[in-house]
Amino acid sequence: MQRRDFLLHGCQACAAMIVLPAIASMESCSGVKSLSYDPPTGSSTINVPVSVFATGNSAVIVSKAVPDRIWLTKLGDGSYRAMQLRCTHKGGPLHEEAGAMVCEWHKSHFNNAGQPTSGPAKVALMAYPVKVEGDQLLIELG
Repeated sequence: MQRRDFLLHGCQACAAMIVLPAIASMESCSGVKSLSYDPPTGSSTINVPVSVFATGNSAVIVSKAVPDRIWLTKLGDGSYRAMQLRCTHKGGPLHEEAGAMVCEWHKSHFNNAGQPTSGPAKVALMAYPVKVEGDQLLIELG
């Protein structure tokens, strides 16, 4: 192998080590859709179209109106639940794993209703009220 080829392949390998994790981190919560919605000026309600559930039962909402991401899920009875993605044990970040949310710090697990199912957390995730109006879900932030 010539020096030029060695350097070229070495640079490609280094670039792959940097780019691939960056691309993987762009979609939070391992396959759960991450969407950005903000309430209209002067409002504390986020409107999310019901159509976000066309391909799955959960979505992560990012909004400038709240400090943490919101986990929006469709429950088995057809109702919807919006919960703050912050562990109730020590405030750790949560990620999706097999249809549940798992704390990255101490491995508490929460079901899609926000109830703790294992780990040190004993309190449910903080929930936001959700109303259905036509084809919109209205998440009341405060």
